Amino acid sequence: MRELVRFCQRPEHGCFRGWPPDLIEDYLWFHVEQQTLAYVFDECGDVVGLGTAWQFDSSTIAPQSLVHPPEWQPTNPEGDAVLIDHLIAEAPWVLVRLIFAYTLHFPAWERLKLFAIRRGQPVQYDPWKLIRRLYRQANH
Repeated sequence: MRELVRFCQRPEHGCFRGWPPDLIEDYLWFHVEQQTLAYVFDECGDVVGLGTAWQFDSSTIAPQSLVHPPEWQPTNPEGDAVLIDHLIAEAPWVLVRLIFAYTLHFPAWERLKLFAIRRGQPVQYDPWKLIRRLYRQANH
């Protein structure tokens, strides 16, 4: 867990800017317990990617409310949408691995609405377009 916290604290990983280490650790443990944390190590054993994603019911949550405080929201297996948040990938192949991990974790991902927080705002993505775009980026 210590390695993951240090990775999140790196200056270039702005999504955790201003978070004290103990809050980052609590956040990561919350997502471990929810089984909504994914991370990737490189061949040297260094953390190169991390993200959280959880299922929710989009009819009960307005997109604007996804920004605050989504990071402590328990996953809802009956939900019709997935929110990917705090996604950090140091290379395109890492992003592909993280997204692939989520497709395994959410077997109905093709039928779920997909949201991510981009520049502080919720954005809805077409899952297939996102997968194709990531595949092209990772293979160029």
